[in-house]
Amino acid sequence: MRRPAGAGAGERGFTLVEMLVAMVLLALALALAAQLLAEGAQRLADAAAEQRDPAVPLVLARIRGDVQAASALRIESGDNGGSGPLDGERLLVTLPEGTLLYAREGDRLVRSPLGAGGEELAPAVLLRGVTGWSCHPMGPRLVRLDLSYQGSARRKSPLAMPPGWRGPRQEERAETLFLATRGNGLGSAW
Repeated sequence: MRRPAGAGAGERGFTLVEMLVAMVLLALALALAAQLLAEGAQRLADAAAEQRDPAVPLVLARIRGDVQAASALRIESGDNGGSGPLDGERLLVTLPEGTLLYAREGDRLVRSPLGAGGEELAPAVLLRGVTGWSCHPMGPRLVRLDLSYQGSARRKSPLAMPPGWRGPRQEERAETLFLATRGNGLGSAW
């Protein structure tokens, strides 16, 4: 077979080595792209799991704000006046506007303003899935609050993995707050 005029020996096509190098580079690029997609999917799953627990930082901020604005704190144990079972302690926070009650009822943490006679006026559920709630006086104006709850499980490995290998969806989490009252509420100096 004759070559056309002006055609050199190197213009016949790709060599086997060139094809292998191109295939290796393509395989590396595809592996990196697949890893990026898997990590993106895992982060999306983590973000969706965190959206099930958005209330916890807000609940802790509300408790912190109420205790810091309080003129007095009182911790009680026992029942809640016959209106249902209570677990753990009751934290009574006296504010200039009135008294608030924080208590665990079953698996819920409840915040209730109290009327003049000590009756709960409008209880509001702050957090569900509570497994533990305790209050410990640390001094005349200092209290330690321990809260444990069921939250979305955090990943134990940064590697992408199938959902079946991830483990349980829920895990128990614990928060501890050390809070001090400022005395007589925030007052006009705030």
